[in-house]
Amino acid sequence: MDKFINDLRYGSNLQMKVVRRHHLRGQNL
Repeated sequence: MDKFINDLRYGSNLQMKVVRRHHLRGQNL
């Protein structure tokens, strides 16, 4: 169960990083 929660947390963190990266890229363009 803990591993599942950790995976979800890690996945959401990864998603946030990707979204933030796209947002920054959009601002640069």
